[in-house]
Amino acid sequence: MDSTPHEVLKGTAATKKTPAKIKRVQSARAREKAKATQRSGKWVTVRKKFLAKNKKAGCAACGNTVGLQVHHVRPYHLHPELELVESNLRAMCSSVTGLECHELLAHGGGWGFYVPVLDELCADLRADPSRLREIRVRAKLSRLRTDPDAPK
Repeated sequence: MDSTPHEVLKGTAATKKTPAKIKRVQSARAREKAKATQRSGKWVTVRKKFLAKNKKAGCAACGNTVGLQVHHVRPYHLHPELELVESNLRAMCSSVTGLECHELLAHGGGWGFYVPVLDELCADLRADPSRLREIRVRAKLSRLRTDPDAPK
């Protein structure tokens, strides 16, 4: 079996636990909890089932199985009809010892954005983990604003 990008990059600076990374991951988890009241009453069940189904495959981008979060490819607050649709969901990692794919790839480095070419970036990272830096840059360049008040 081929190694995942997470396994290939384990022990490099990309997976190093730093105070800045810890702060970003804690912030991401707090955001997820805060958004719970804005979700459909079915969200908790859908999320739990989706993560259980995707736990073995791990993060859609790097394969990490730790700190998985559910990402909406098309943001649920812009497309509420897709909030519970499995084809709009991706398992993305947000772990202090991972690649932080949820924030850095799926949101292009900023929570007020989404990346419409996420599946392409995930496939590229899986195919060649050495291109992580380039793929993160592409994510940032491809991102679209979801929140007009988000910092650039």
